Amino acid sequence: MPEKLPRVPFQFKSGQEPLHSGGRPIGPKLCDYWKWSTSDLLSNTLRGVLAEYLVATALGLGDKPRQEWAESDLVMRSGTKIEIKSASYIQSWKQHGFSAVNFDIARKSRHGTQKRENRLL
Repeated sequence: MPEKLPRVPFQFKSGQEPLHSGGRPIGPKLCDYWKWSTSDLLSNTLRGVLAEYLVATALGLGDKPRQEWAESDLVMRSGTKIEIKSASYIQSWKQHGFSAVNFDIARKSRHGTQKRENRLL
């Protein structure tokens, strides 16, 4: 049976780190990848990540890295879990009008959902 691998420690990146292949730099830097992959802040997935970042920094939690598969988007130092929602009237694709913005803000549990909706627009 293979040995378990240790968790790779997280370190914030500056963007100036070169990308490597086989231990050798291949030319582009990490910031080049970031520009290529995450410049469309209107895309649904990136807009949500940006919203998480803005809330994290507003709450003084910007010193912790985002955890992609965490149980909740943010956890306060007190232990309070926060789920961040994001929506936009304008999308990055061609539209015939503004998108409807609404959120299901019902409290979730393992045994069902309390129905409550907050609708904007």
